[in-house]
Amino acid sequence: YNVDQFQAAGVPSPNDGWTWQEFADAAVKLTQDTDGDGITDVHGLAVDPGMIRYVPFVWGAGGEVVDDTDQPTTLTLDTPEAMAGIEWFIGLGATGLGVTPLEAEVQSEDDVSRFMNGRAAMLMQSRRTVPTLREIDGFTWDVAPLPVGKEAANVLHSDAYCMAAGTEDKDAAWAFIEYAVGPAGQEVLGATGRIVPSLKSVAQSDAFLKGTTAGSAIGDVGLPPANSQVFLDNIEILRRVPSISTWPEVEDAFNTAFKRAFYIEIDIPGAVEVSTFRSRDAFQRAYEEEQD
Repeated sequence: YNVDQFQAAGVPSPNDGWTWQEFADAAVKLTQDTDGDGITDVHGLAVDPGMIRYVPFVWGAGGEVVDDTDQPTTLTLDTPEAMAGIEWFIGLGATGLGVTPLEAEVQSEDDVSRFMNGRAAMLMQSRRTVPTLREIDGFTWDVAPLPVGKEAANVLHSDAYCMAAGTEDKDAAWAFIEYAVGPAGQEVLGATGRIVPSLKSVAQSDAFLKGTTAGSAIGDVGLPPANSQVFLDNIEILRRVPSISTWPEVEDAFNTAFKRAFYIEIDIPGAVEVSTFRSRDAFQRAYEEEQD
């Protein structure tokens, strides 16, 4: 979030445990027509409305995305709880509070660029955007946890190292993986800002918390965000989506339907029906693979 814009608007900085209502109130106050021409110049929130952004609010409302995370067979977005989370999230857009850019505006400037250019006060993104955001020099920014609904929830957005079965030099590949996931490699990656290190010793070090390493010229202040601890504090509420082979197809079906819903091209029940139907074959093929 843009610390300067929060202060200028008289909005308190987000805190751990802030509610959906407090988030919405802040976003409304931060959405401004700064020159009085009737056109919004700064939106309260910039977000790419794909599955990875919806699911924390589905879970936060007490709903579920699928029937079984380990062996899913269908989306379960038609429950009252799941619908409540979806409706709240979509309500941030043009159908409700209007704190997010319209579709035409998004097509001309994506969510990250809009935040970096000062045209959005908050950005809903993952840790991987930090290296890009560190290029900002026009304002102070920091990070905060997602707001809490019926229960606290966030989504695991993980990276991994894999070795191809057909790689020509498995020993070299393995040596690199060993280095990358070891203390030295994790320190390098942690300092880049992109990931939350899997080694607790590195995650709790200045390499991650301040973006500094031994001999760094940055000094004690470090690099933003100042509140990197929030990524560690929220690990306990992380949940994952399924890891079946056809999950990207399921996610595509969801994204196609629910981006249309977010931009008022289809209603929510229609998006639920379309995404459930279009993902059915992907779930079936994954199930059949498990049986082979």
